[in-house]
Amino acid sequence: MNYLNILETNIYDKRLEGEFLVVGSCVPNLYPEVFKNFEKEWKNIFSFCLEEFHYNQLLSKLFNILALGKTRKVGFLTVDGSPHCIQMHFVSKYLKRGLKVQDISYKHFVIRKDGGVFEVGMEEIDKTKDLAERGKEKKRP
Repeated sequence: MNYLNILETNIYDKRLEGEFLVVGSCVPNLYPEVFKNFEKEWKNIFSFCLEEFHYNQLLSKLFNILALGKTRKVGFLTVDGSPHCIQMHFVSKYLKRGLKVQDISYKHFVIRKDGGVFEVGMEEIDKTKDLAERGKEKKRP
Protein backbone atom coordinates (compact mmCIF):
# COMPACT_ATOMS: atom_id res chain seq x y z
CA MET A 1 0.00 0.00 0.00
CA ASN A 2 2.84 2.39 -0.65
CA TYR A 3 2.07 5.14 -3.10
CA LEU A 4 4.62 7.21 -4.94
CA ASN A 5 5.52 10.42 -3.16
CA ILE A 6 4.27 13.35 -5.25
CA LEU A 7 7.77 14.88 -5.01
CA GLU A 8 9.24 11.82 -6.74
CA THR A 9 6.82 12.08 -9.65
CA ASN A 10 7.75 13.67 -12.94
CA ILE A 11 5.51 16.67 -13.60
CA TYR A 12 4.60 15.25 -17.02
CA ASP A 13 3.59 11.83 -15.67
CA LYS A 14 0.40 10.72 -17.44
CA ARG A 15 -1.15 9.78 -14.08
CA LEU A 16 -1.34 13.50 -13.26
CA GLU A 17 -3.64 14.22 -16.20
CA GLY A 18 -7.32 14.57 -15.50
CA GLU A 19 -7.47 14.11 -11.75
CA PHE A 20 -5.42 12.82 -8.88
CA LEU A 21 -5.53 12.55 -5.10
CA VAL A 22 -2.75 13.48 -2.68
CA VAL A 23 -3.01 11.61 0.62
CA GLY A 24 -1.15 11.96 3.86
CA SER A 25 1.31 9.07 3.75
CA CYS A 26 -0.05 7.66 7.03
CA VAL A 27 -3.66 7.38 5.79
CA PRO A 28 -3.45 3.96 4.07
CA ASN A 29 -2.04 2.35 7.21
CA LEU A 30 -4.17 4.18 9.78
CA TYR A 31 -7.49 3.90 7.93
CA PRO A 32 -7.24 1.05 5.40
CA GLU A 33 -11.01 0.62 4.99
CA VAL A 34 -11.58 4.33 4.38
CA PHE A 35 -8.66 4.39 2.00
CA LYS A 36 -10.05 1.48 -0.04
CA ASN A 37 -13.12 3.58 -0.82
CA PHE A 38 -10.92 6.40 -2.09
CA GLU A 39 -8.93 3.96 -4.21
CA LYS A 40 -12.16 3.03 -5.99
CA GLU A 41 -13.09 6.65 -6.61
CA TRP A 42 -9.65 8.10 -7.44
CA LYS A 43 -7.64 6.26 -10.07
CA ASN A 44 -4.37 8.13 -9.46
CA ILE A 45 -3.13 8.50 -5.90
CA PHE A 46 0.09 10.01 -4.59
CA SER A 47 1.35 10.41 -1.04
CA PHE A 48 2.97 13.23 0.87
CA CYS A 49 3.97 13.79 4.49
CA LEU A 50 4.39 17.22 5.99
CA GLU A 51 6.25 15.77 8.95
CA GLU A 52 8.98 14.67 6.56
CA PHE A 53 8.95 17.41 3.91
CA HIS A 54 8.32 21.16 3.96
CA TYR A 55 5.05 22.72 2.82
CA ASN A 56 6.87 24.78 0.19
CA GLN A 57 8.07 21.62 -1.53
CA LEU A 58 4.50 20.44 -2.02
CA LEU A 59 3.31 23.87 -3.14
CA SER A 60 6.14 24.22 -5.66
CA LYS A 61 5.65 20.72 -7.06
CA LEU A 62 1.89 21.09 -7.46
CA PHE A 63 2.32 24.56 -8.95
CA ASN A 64 4.51 23.11 -11.71
CA ILE A 65 2.25 20.10 -12.26
CA LEU A 66 -0.87 22.24 -12.61
CA ALA A 67 0.73 25.05 -14.61
CA LEU A 68 2.27 22.74 -17.19
CA GLY A 69 -0.06 19.76 -17.22
CA LYS A 70 -3.61 18.78 -18.04
CA THR A 71 -5.05 18.34 -14.56
CA ARG A 72 -8.65 19.34 -13.96
CA LYS A 73 -9.23 18.09 -10.38
CA VAL A 74 -6.99 17.62 -7.35
CA GLY A 75 -8.07 16.00 -4.11
CA PHE A 76 -6.45 16.04 -0.69
CA LEU A 77 -7.11 13.37 1.95
CA THR A 78 -5.67 13.70 5.45
CA VAL A 79 -6.36 12.80 9.05
CA ASP A 80 -8.13 15.29 11.27
CA GLY A 81 -6.33 16.98 14.14
CA SER A 82 -2.83 16.87 12.67
CA PRO A 83 -0.98 20.21 12.73
CA HIS A 84 1.04 18.93 9.77
CA CYS A 85 -1.76 17.57 7.59
CA ILE A 86 -3.85 20.74 7.81
CA GLN A 87 -1.16 22.48 5.79
CA MET A 88 -1.84 20.17 2.85
CA HIS A 89 -5.30 21.70 2.58
CA PHE A 90 -3.93 25.26 2.56
CA VAL A 91 -2.08 24.50 -0.68
CA SER A 92 -5.10 24.85 -2.98
CA LYS A 93 -5.73 28.45 -1.88
CA TYR A 94 -2.23 29.48 -2.89
CA LEU A 95 -2.33 27.45 -6.09
CA LYS A 96 -5.51 29.27 -7.12
CA ARG A 97 -3.98 32.61 -6.26
CA GLY A 98 -0.69 31.96 -8.03
CA LEU A 99 -1.91 30.08 -11.08
CA LYS A 100 -5.08 32.04 -11.72
CA VAL A 101 -6.40 28.88 -13.37
CA GLN A 102 -10.14 28.74 -12.84
CA ASP A 103 -10.93 25.37 -14.38
CA ILE A 104 -9.14 23.23 -11.79
CA SER A 105 -11.33 22.05 -8.93
CA TYR A 106 -9.99 21.16 -5.50
CA LYS A 107 -11.57 18.67 -3.12
CA HIS A 108 -10.67 18.36 0.54
CA PHE A 109 -11.39 15.29 2.65
CA VAL A 110 -10.61 14.74 6.33
CA ILE A 111 -10.83 11.50 8.29
CA ARG A 112 -12.00 11.75 11.90
CA LYS A 113 -10.51 9.51 14.57
CA ASP A 114 -13.62 7.29 14.43
CA GLY A 115 -13.14 6.74 10.67
CA GLY A 116 -15.83 9.15 9.50
CA VAL A 117 -14.91 11.06 6.36
CA PHE A 118 -15.92 14.65 5.72
CA GLU A 119 -15.56 16.84 2.69
CA VAL A 120 -14.39 20.24 3.85
CA GLY A 121 -14.75 23.52 1.99
CA MET A 122 -12.15 26.26 1.68
CA GLU A 123 -14.15 28.45 4.07
CA GLU A 124 -13.60 25.97 6.90
CA ILE A 125 -9.94 25.58 6.02
CA ASP A 126 -9.47 29.35 6.08
CA LYS A 127 -10.98 29.44 9.57
CA THR A 128 -8.20 27.21 10.86
CA LYS A 129 -5.53 29.34 9.27
CA ASP A 130 -6.62 32.91 9.92
CA LEU A 131 -6.92 32.87 13.70
CA ALA A 132 -7.00 36.65 14.12
CA GLU A 133 -10.19 36.73 12.05
CA ARG A 134 -11.85 34.42 14.58
CA GLY A 135 -10.55 35.88 17.82
CA LYS A 136 -11.40 38.90 19.87
CA GLU A 137 -9.16 41.91 19.71
CA LYS A 138 -7.47 42.70 22.97
CA LYS A 139 -6.19 46.23 23.36
CA ARG A 140 -2.63 46.41 24.50
CA PRO A 141 -1.47 49.17 26.86
